[in-house]
Amino acid sequence: MAAYKEKSGTWMSKMNFRDENGKIISKTKRGFAKKRDALDYEEEFRRSKVEVVNTSLKFHDLFEEYMKNKQGSIVEITENEYRRMNKQFFGKLANKKVVSLTPKDFLNIRNEILQHDYSKSYKNKTIKLLKSISKFGYNFYDFKDNAKQLMMIPINSDDIKDYTIWTPEEFNLFIGYVDNMVCRAFFTFLYHTGARLGEAKALLVSDISKGSATISKSMKHYVNGVKPLKTASSRRTIQLDKLTLEVLNPLLERSTMYLFGDMEPVSLSTLQRSFKAALNASGLKKITIHDLRHSHASYLIGNGANVVAVSKRLGHSDVNMTLKVYTHMLKESEEKLLEILNQ
Repeated sequence: MAAYKEKSGTWMSKMNFRDENGKIISKTKRGFAKKRDALDYEEEFRRSKVEVVNTSLKFHDLFEEYMKNKQGSIVEITENEYRRMNKQFFGKLANKKVVSLTPKDFLNIRNEILQHDYSKSYKNKTIKLLKSISKFGYNFYDFKDNAKQLMMIPINSDDIKDYTIWTPEEFNLFIGYVDNMVCRAFFTFLYHTGARLGEAKALLVSDISKGSATISKSMKHYVNGVKPLKTASSRRTIQLDKLTLEVLNPLLERSTMYLFGDMEPVSLSTLQRSFKAALNASGLKKITIHDLRHSHASYLIGNGANVVAVSKRLGHSDVNMTLKVYTHMLKESEEKLLEILNQ
């Protein structure tokens, strides 16, 4: 919506819309006493045009158009997640014509999402997708944005997940039970760099240079091939510590393509079996392979590392994401600040 105040003190409504042939038309109307009047006019005008142009479009068609528009800006795993959400939560809207939907229809979907036993962050992601589809319909098809008033779920400190992590001593105990040289190097790399599992699997020998690892791609299963990173900020160069370099040296001396493997990367099933066997043998508290990344970040932040630097090392798109995930470590960091102030 666009409303502008004129020099005369009245308000003007200015908008673009598509006619029956898809041509973009500009329309301006002046002389409204209040901004709200100008916005209401635009809303009613758009609704009248929708009745002419897009009366047959159903919600599942709108969803597919939305997904087409997202191609190139989201990775495959995100696309699959959106499709799961659509299938699980938006089914009641699927075969309804978009022009017949009301704000109450969208509110009912939100209320159903709240009834499921998922984390608040996942529920919010689903609500955000619903709002995005509705806004897409408004921007590209002149439908009324029926979901714009939907509220996200407030998240407080009690909702933040407290990840299970290992201290360096616990990791050293665990790694002593890993017999496979490639798996041992792989787990050490994850714990000491905070890299994601898929990023490490995709590493080539040539990606290790001058004491650093260049993260530029990802791979979960070899049969699915190499995938682009989730965000531009995920592409990064990670400085490696002495211990990690020592562990990697034997792998770097081989005539292979993949750092953790040979002409193919080590399989996910091999990694999972090795991790589970060593975990059971060590008797340590159970964590996942991905928790090695959380352990790395938590150790750095807990020992006073700059949060911005940690965020870049992890490949987060925003430092706020790092703060959100690792809030549980900030209390310890604040205690270190007090030690400095009390000196």
